[in-house]
Formats: sequence, structure tokens, C-alpha cells
Amino acid sequence: MLEVLPFGASKREGVAAYCRAVGVDEASELLAVGDSENDVDMLARAAIGVAMGNAGPLALAAADLLVESNDRAGAARALDIAVACRARDAPA
Repeated sequence: MLEVLPFGASKREGVAAYCRAVGVDEASELLAVGDSENDVDMLARAAIGVAMGNAGPLALAAADLLVESNDRAGAARALDIAVACRARDAPA
């Protein structure tokens, strides 16, 4: 895979900019999902980093959780985790 980005740009920087714009704290509120080397910073800095089952070794090492691969509904499982965490932390 070849990625071409401006110097200093990354998925993590894009996610961080979005989080700032909408008032989300990356370190305590963000669940990030990834599977490759370009996702490592994003996974490591998110409150919960989720690696897909087909993730490479660097993404796996950066993640907090592992879900099924992308062709076995892993992304849906990550969303289930996000919803469960949100419900758990909701005021009673």
C-alpha cells in the first residue's frame, strides 16, 4: 500500500482535529478502529483502540482490544463495544 499525505498529516491528526472540533476528548471518549501501520498512533491515543482480526503486528501491539476480522463483522463488533461503553457510562 502506498499512502501520500502532506508532511505531518496522519489519520490520528485528522481524528484529533475532528475531536477538537466537536468537543470529544480522545483520551477518555474516543474508540478508534484500525488494522494497519497507518492506524497505530490513532489506536494508541484513543480511549479504546480496537484492532481488527486481520490487523498487522504494529496495529495489534497499539490496540487495547482485538475483534474479528473485517470480513467477519469485526467493525460491527467494535461498534457494539462503543455502544455498551456509552450505555455503561450514561447517567442513571
